[in-house]
Amino acid sequence: MYDLRDVCALLDAQKRTMKNMADSISWQNKSITEQTLAIQEQTIALNRIADILAQMIGNNTNTSESDELCSQFK
Repeated sequence: MYDLRDVCALLDAQKRTMKNMADSISWQNKSITEQTLAIQEQTIALNRIADILAQMIGNNTNTSESDELCSQFK
């Protein structure tokens, strides 16, 4: 037969489990935030590279050389 101490022990174990889950979710959220920031930084860098390449291609009078350069990114 169970008594109140058994119920309290089960509730305490459940409380610890839920705290561990909350801590894990918090850590995952932090990790996702860091990954999102890294992706944003990469996007900014890639956009800058695209701008530079567009300027280089626009300034290049040799069409075949421009086509060759562009084909590498298709």
